Amino acid sequence: MSQECEGHFGGGNNHPENPTNLGEFFDIATKNGAKGTAYFYYGEVDNEEARRIQDATGIDTRGAVRLINEQEIRHAMWGHDERGEHREGQEPITRKDFETIREYVRTADKIGLSGKTDQGLDLIRYQKRVNGHIVVIEEFRRKKQVLAFKTMWKYKTKPTE
Repeated sequence: MSQECEGHFGGGNNHPENPTNLGEFFDIATKNGAKGTAYFYYGEVDNEEARRIQDATGIDTRGAVRLINEQEIRHAMWGHDERGEHREGQEPITRKDFETIREYVRTADKIGLSGKTDQGLDLIRYQKRVNGHIVVIEEFRRKKQVLAFKTMWKYKTKPTE
């Protein structure tokens, strides 16, 4: 990723913190309650990854950058952590899961489409087997060449898997 973008922090809040990695950004997002709207760029899609995504979805993401914002972290946490409601078999999301998002999507075992947002943006689903399964959903903002984190959850592996 270009140096101007890697670890870039910005957005709607004037934070005294200046995070340099996803773990630090997670800490900011989870301590700001429902107020924070900042975002953090954490990667760029390389050619090999773009090829894998395009083969699986038909979407060309070459050169796209990845970002995550505070609101989406809280959405994933409130719905999928130890305080949130769980679907049967779902495991809590942790800080370590957020620190590892980049690796989960880059090395996903399965990639596919997961529908569209209300704005008509494509949703890409990544699934990685790690002590069960981790699922990450990103939306592709084609005009800006951005893959934006939407949510994440994890669940136990079924005995038949």
